[in-house]
Amino acid sequence: FILDHSDETEKDKGFILVYYRGRNDAWDGYGGAVLYTRGNGVPEGIVPRLRAACKAAGIDWDKFAYNDNQCNVIRDPVRLRRRYVEKSVNQATLSVETQLTQARKFVTETVVSDEKFAEVSVGKFEKGFETEFSK
Repeated sequence: FILDHSDETEKDKGFILVYYRGRNDAWDGYGGAVLYTRGNGVPEGIVPRLRAACKAAGIDWDKFAYNDNQCNVIRDPVRLRRRYVEKSVNQATLSVETQLTQARKFVTETVVSDEKFAEVSVGKFEKGFETEFSK
Protein backbone atom coordinates (compact mmCIF):
# COMPACT_ATOMS: atom_id res chain seq x y z
CA PHE A 1 0.00 0.00 0.00
CA ILE A 2 1.26 3.49 -0.73
CA LEU A 3 0.91 5.43 2.50
CA ASP A 4 2.13 8.76 1.13
CA HIS A 5 4.05 10.21 -1.79
CA SER A 6 5.14 13.54 -3.15
CA ASP A 7 3.47 15.10 -6.16
CA GLU A 8 5.06 16.55 -9.28
CA THR A 9 5.42 20.01 -7.71
CA GLU A 10 7.66 18.62 -4.95
CA LYS A 11 10.53 17.29 -7.07
CA ASP A 12 13.16 18.40 -4.54
CA LYS A 13 11.33 16.40 -1.87
CA GLY A 14 10.49 13.42 -4.10
CA PHE A 15 9.52 10.38 -2.04
CA ILE A 16 7.16 7.43 -1.75
CA LEU A 17 6.31 5.63 1.49
CA VAL A 18 5.25 2.01 0.95
CA TYR A 19 3.70 -0.36 3.50
CA TYR A 20 3.64 -4.10 2.85
CA ARG A 21 2.05 -7.01 4.64
CA GLY A 22 1.64 -10.64 3.75
CA ARG A 23 1.99 -14.29 4.52
CA ASN A 24 3.62 -17.23 2.84
CA ASP A 25 4.58 -20.83 3.63
CA ALA A 26 7.58 -19.78 5.67
CA TRP A 27 6.30 -16.74 7.50
CA ASP A 28 2.81 -15.80 8.62
CA GLY A 29 2.14 -12.09 8.97
CA TYR A 30 5.34 -10.48 7.75
CA GLY A 31 5.27 -6.80 6.92
CA GLY A 32 6.86 -3.43 7.23
CA ALA A 33 7.41 -0.22 5.38
CA VAL A 34 10.05 1.33 3.22
CA LEU A 35 10.70 4.92 2.17
CA TYR A 36 12.18 5.71 -1.22
CA THR A 37 13.57 9.19 -1.81
CA ARG A 38 15.14 10.91 -4.78
CA GLY A 39 18.14 11.94 -2.76
CA ASN A 40 20.50 10.06 -0.51
CA GLY A 41 18.66 11.03 2.67
CA VAL A 42 15.32 12.01 4.12
CA PRO A 43 14.46 15.70 3.75
CA GLU A 44 13.69 16.94 7.27
CA GLY A 45 10.68 18.90 6.00
CA ILE A 46 8.74 15.72 5.17
CA VAL A 47 9.35 13.86 8.46
CA PRO A 48 6.18 15.14 10.21
CA ARG A 49 4.14 14.08 7.19
CA LEU A 50 5.80 10.63 7.14
CA ARG A 51 5.32 10.22 10.89
CA ALA A 52 1.58 10.95 10.53
CA ALA A 53 1.19 8.52 7.59
CA CYS A 54 2.97 5.78 9.54
CA LYS A 55 0.88 6.41 12.65
CA ALA A 56 -2.33 6.04 10.60
CA ALA A 57 -1.09 2.60 9.46
CA GLY A 58 -0.01 1.53 12.96
CA ILE A 59 3.71 1.85 12.23
CA ASP A 60 6.20 3.58 14.53
CA TRP A 61 8.23 6.01 12.40
CA ASP A 62 10.92 6.17 15.09
CA LYS A 63 11.75 2.47 14.50
CA PHE A 64 12.81 3.14 10.91
CA ALA A 65 16.51 2.57 10.22
CA TYR A 66 18.39 5.09 8.11
CA ASN A 67 20.65 3.64 5.41
CA ASP A 68 23.34 5.40 3.45
CA ASN A 69 22.67 4.31 -0.12
CA GLN A 70 25.13 6.66 -1.76
CA CYS A 71 27.27 5.32 -4.54
CA ASN A 72 30.91 5.81 -3.72
CA VAL A 73 32.61 8.02 -6.25
CA ILE A 74 35.85 6.65 -7.61
CA ARG A 75 37.99 9.72 -7.87
CA ASP A 76 40.70 8.13 -10.00
CA PRO A 77 39.30 7.34 -13.48
CA VAL A 78 42.58 5.67 -14.49
CA ARG A 79 42.20 3.21 -11.63
CA LEU A 80 38.60 2.54 -12.62
CA ARG A 81 39.60 1.91 -16.25
CA ARG A 82 42.43 -0.38 -15.15
CA ARG A 83 40.01 -2.45 -13.04
CA TYR A 84 37.62 -2.69 -15.99
CA VAL A 85 40.41 -3.81 -18.36
CA GLU A 86 41.66 -6.37 -15.82
CA LYS A 87 38.18 -7.86 -15.52
CA SER A 88 37.78 -7.91 -19.30
CA VAL A 89 41.15 -9.62 -19.77
CA ASN A 90 40.30 -12.19 -17.10
CA GLN A 91 36.99 -12.96 -18.81
CA ALA A 92 38.69 -13.25 -22.21
CA THR A 93 41.35 -15.54 -20.73
CA LEU A 94 38.70 -17.80 -19.23
CA SER A 95 36.86 -17.84 -22.55
CA VAL A 96 40.03 -18.82 -24.46
CA GLU A 97 40.82 -21.52 -21.88
CA THR A 98 37.32 -22.93 -22.23
CA GLN A 99 37.53 -22.91 -26.02
CA LEU A 100 40.93 -24.61 -25.97
CA THR A 101 39.65 -27.27 -23.58
CA GLN A 102 36.68 -27.93 -25.87
CA ALA A 103 38.95 -28.08 -28.94
CA ARG A 104 41.31 -30.52 -27.20
CA LYS A 105 38.39 -32.74 -26.25
CA PHE A 106 37.02 -32.65 -29.81
CA VAL A 107 40.41 -33.50 -31.35
CA THR A 108 41.00 -36.33 -28.88
CA GLU A 109 37.55 -37.82 -29.52
CA THR A 110 38.02 -37.49 -33.29
CA VAL A 111 41.45 -39.16 -33.26
CA VAL A 112 40.19 -42.02 -31.08
CA SER A 113 37.14 -42.48 -33.32
CA ASP A 114 39.24 -42.42 -36.51
CA GLU A 115 41.73 -44.87 -34.99
CA LYS A 116 38.93 -47.33 -34.12
CA PHE A 117 37.48 -46.96 -37.63
CA ALA A 118 40.92 -47.66 -39.16
CA GLU A 119 41.39 -50.76 -36.98
CA VAL A 120 37.98 -52.14 -37.98
CA SER A 121 38.65 -51.36 -41.67
CA VAL A 122 42.07 -53.06 -41.61
CA GLY A 123 40.53 -56.09 -39.89
CA LYS A 124 37.83 -56.36 -42.57
CA PHE A 125 40.43 -55.95 -45.30
CA GLU A 126 42.61 -58.70 -43.79
CA LYS A 127 39.61 -61.06 -43.50
CA GLY A 128 38.63 -60.36 -47.10
CA PHE A 129 42.22 -60.88 -48.25
CA GLU A 130 42.55 -64.18 -46.36
CA THR A 131 39.21 -65.38 -47.75
CA GLU A 132 40.33 -64.66 -51.33
CA PHE A 133 43.67 -66.48 -50.95
CA SER A 134 42.17 -69.48 -49.18
CA LYS A 135 40.02 -70.33 -52.24
